[in-house]
Amino acid sequence: MPVDTRQQLLDSIYRGEPFRTVLRDLGLTSNQVFGLARADEEWSRALEAALTASRRDDLQHGTNAAYVHGCVCSECREHQRVRMAR
Repeated sequence: MPVDTRQQLLDSIYRGEPFRTVLRDLGLTSNQVFGLARADEEWSRALEAALTASRRDDLQHGTNAAYVHGCVCSECREHQRVRMAR
């Protein structure tokens, strides 16, 4: 993923734009974004920082409800991963 696309993604997340909307607008998939995060530690840290900083305070994170409302912070992703593995 080009560096300028990564920066556009981070900037949009920090602005509070919905993650899935940003992916669509940039022509990306979540697999591309999180796949790169597994392979690139620097990108992983930058992405997690943005997702954590922009997560909503009105949601209980690590729940299906928060994930359904669009949260993809590490707690919500982990909850979804475990739920889907069942």
